[in-house]
Amino acid sequence: MKILYSIYQICFALPVLLLLTILTALTTIVGSMIGGAHIWGYYPAKVWSRLVCYLLLLFFFAVSRKDKAIWAFMLLLVCQEHI
Repeated sequence: MKILYSIYQICFALPVLLLLTILTALTTIVGSMIGGAHIWGYYPAKVWSRLVCYLLLLFFFAVSRKDKAIWAFMLLLVCQEHI
């Protein structure tokens, strides 16, 4: 399985990611020159990072701070039950 993933990374993901990186850089540069550097500096990079994760088959999910506090509290309760 590792060999297939390595072949996928080199033959498919690498060229696509290089093209995607160049397009993101050009979009950021041109957009910042037009105006609104805060927007053009954030959103193209955000889209690029998500596409990189999808193309490299790195699936993840984000948890908000509020949810982290709830999970930490629940973990603490579970740990206390086992002690």
